[in-house]
Amino acid sequence: MAEVKPVFKVCVFNTNRDYFDYYANNFEPSVGARVWVPFRKQLRMGVVIGNYLPENPHAGTKSIATIIDEKPLISGELLALCLWVSSYYQSPLSEVIPLALPKKFRSDKNNALPTSDYYQLVVSGAKAHTLLTSRTPRQHALIDFLAAQHAPISKKNVIEAGFNTTQLNALLGKGIVTKQEQNEKPSLSNRPLAAALSLNPEQAIAVKTICTDLQSYQCFLLQGVTGSGKTEVYLQVIEKVLAAGRQVLVLVPEIGLTPQLLTRFRERFNEPMAVIHSNLSDTERQLAWIWAQEESVKLVIGTRAAIFTPMPALGLIVVDEEHDMSLKQMEGVRYSARDTALMRAHVRHIPIILGSATPS
Repeated sequence: MAEVKPVFKVCVFNTNRDYFDYYANNFEPSVGARVWVPFRKQLRMGVVIGNYLPENPHAGTKSIATIIDEKPLISGELLALCLWVSSYYQSPLSEVIPLALPKKFRSDKNNALPTSDYYQLVVSGAKAHTLLTSRTPRQHALIDFLAAQHAPISKKNVIEAGFNTTQLNALLGKGIVTKQEQNEKPSLSNRPLAAALSLNPEQAIAVKTICTDLQSYQCFLLQGVTGSGKTEVYLQVIEKVLAAGRQVLVLVPEIGLTPQLLTRFRERFNEPMAVIHSNLSDTERQLAWIWAQEESVKLVIGTRAAIFTPMPALGLIVVDEEHDMSLKQMEGVRYSARDTALMRAHVRHIPIILGSATPS
């Protein structure tokens, strides 16, 4: 009896179908990995969403041409969320999955991550100071700065700290530091943090109630007019979630709200964070997506599309201004980011906070 080969369900982007069947040759792609498949008279990109053993193999079934990802690009959790959105909002999965992927991951162009120059001392700080004259105070200061770092630091961070390329090159020329090219990493801040504000009785009750059980699904509505202190409640709950080593996703309705919220968050947390919205370049969106997936960032702030950000250690979702119509996408795949966030929190068994002055 002939061996029955497994059939792989491949979701081919923008085809108005959930998936098409393909065989694999001498390889077995992972569920969630991208592949190239023959589709009509061309090669198209798709994502493997499952496999099965056919009862009646079809002679006309084609084979996958190439595997793009050795490991799944889309996690099982994110794929399940896409399947729910497809089913609940009656949109083909081939339209939903592209929403979850940055543009660079759904094109045939080079999608390698950008790199930057990173610098590190190769001798102790004390030894480095003896190799310089006293007439270069900024180079001495740069040595102290580099000595205080626990890992190689990017040129961007060095410049932001008040130093310049000339000073870096001088230390390079003396063999005091080394330069290596690495994939870009999120910026870290060493500035002093603002202290938490004192809570009024209502805020204190809200924080205590939400933090009673951070390990299970609960939906909290935080109602308060603008200026009533909802953001401080968010911040104090987020602090506890981050302290437990988990990630936090904050959704806002408009890009315009992002900078002021980001400022508040940066005043309170030194944790690396990412921002995701439609004004980002393709490379910036790809970087934020990867950093969240690799847990290089613990805090993601974004508009509605950020609900699809991969966050393996997700421990809390906050939806600010949950009543705002901007959280609904009204073209293409029509979905509510707030309701999708509720489902993601429910499946993940984590709390979600909905904040509003005028609850929906």
